[in-house]
Amino acid sequence: MQIRVVDGSEDYWRESLIKIPKLNDLTIDLINKSDLVEIKIEDDAKCYNVSTKTNHNIKEFKEALKKNIKQVVNKGFEPIIFRERHVKITKMLLECLNRIELKDIYASPELIAEDIRHALSLIGKITGTVNVEDILDNLFKRFCIGK
Repeated sequence: MQIRVVDGSEDYWRESLIKIPKLNDLTIDLINKSDLVEIKIEDDAKCYNVSTKTNHNIKEFKEALKKNIKQVVNKGFEPIIFRERHVKITKMLLECLNRIELKDIYASPELIAEDIRHALSLIGKITGTVNVEDILDNLFKRFCIGK
């Protein structure tokens, strides 16, 4: 499943969309900023001209997303987490995402940005993205340096 998002107010939005490879039939395209410009979209396309500012077509997008999720779930491909470390990280990630959902983006965008950064860091710990802090922590835990 994939969601490709482009800025519809830009003249080159079609080119931007083409640059993002379409992964499968469950791809949904969002052309954002329909509050600034209305774009004609083919009826049969899984493409929505939306506005996150006014919520234009957000309901339709959510319905399409639900259909895609049902298709994935009905195929029986449920994610399975085997490692205890991944389970702990996933729980921390869910807590982080829940905190983001509860915050008012207009009142505290910097706090939301920090929670998003933390969530991405947690995802990186599962997917294998390693940062300098992780390497140093691991190094100091395993080796006695300076004695």
